[in-house]
Parts: sequence; structure tokens; C-alpha cells
Amino acid sequence: MSGTFEKRQGLSDLLLQLDKGSMQDEEEFEEAFLDELRGAKDSWLVEGVVDHYLRTQSQYALKLLLRLPDAHCTKLFDRLDSAMHSEKRLVAYYLLGNLVGQQPLWLPRIVNCSLFQSLVSCLMTEEDLPVLMAALVVLSIIIPSVPSLLARQVDT
Repeated sequence: MSGTFEKRQGLSDLLLQLDKGSMQDEEEFEEAFLDELRGAKDSWLVEGVVDHYLRTQSQYALKLLLRLPDAHCTKLFDRLDSAMHSEKRLVAYYLLGNLVGQQPLWLPRIVNCSLFQSLVSCLMTEEDLPVLMAALVVLSIIIPSVPSLLARQVDT
């Protein structure tokens, strides 16, 4: 477990350097990140980038998440779903809004995961107005993007 923590801390340090502009070759890091991700079986890398965004709202972390391969989108969905039930839920909705607004290739898969159910549940139970508004914006982006997939969700 401490190995994963150390890896996450190292990733966070690298992302902070990129955010500050103190790292020379951003493209090289980005390619290395994607190569590492292709070989990764566990979720620490995706979770680390999401956690970094939740702490810093880093545009570089957002850029990395937008390039996330389709095979890792469920890890992203799971981490965002978890964040939506924490004190960082508003930032998690901002991140989701930024991601879905870019129409990534994995967007249609969002309808069939627990993240989408949490989004819909938020509309019915959330009392914090900024969080509710962020959830509405995210949903208003998703609905026109995948209307045929939403037919199954209408009953719930």
C-alpha cells in the first residue's frame, strides 16, 4: 500500500512541476504517462491524476484525463463517483463538466455506470445550490450527446 502512496506522491510532484512550468518537455511527459497507462492494470495512475485535479484544479491534469484511453474510463468514472460523495464534490462536478464538454470518445459509456446514477440522484437530493447547478450543467451536456442511450435510463 505504501508503494502506491509513494507512486501517487511522485506523480503529484511531477504534475505540480508541470503546472508551474518548471518541467522542460511536457509532450515527453505526456507520452510517457500514456505509455505507463497502457501497461497499468491497477487504477493508481488515473486516481492520482484525478486526485491532483481535485486538489489543484490543474489544467495539465485535465489535459491528461482528456487523453485517457477508453480502456481506463471506468477507473475515471469510479474515482469521480467516489469524489461526488465527498467534500470535493463541487470540484468533481467541475472536472466532469470539463471532461464531457470536450466530447471524449468514451462519453457514451458514462450512461451505463454508477457515476451517471450519482449524477441523476444528485438532482433529486442535493441541497447545495452550486453543486446542483454544476450537476445540471453536466447533465445538459451529456443528454444531447447520447440521446439514444438515455432511453433505458428514463425508467429509473
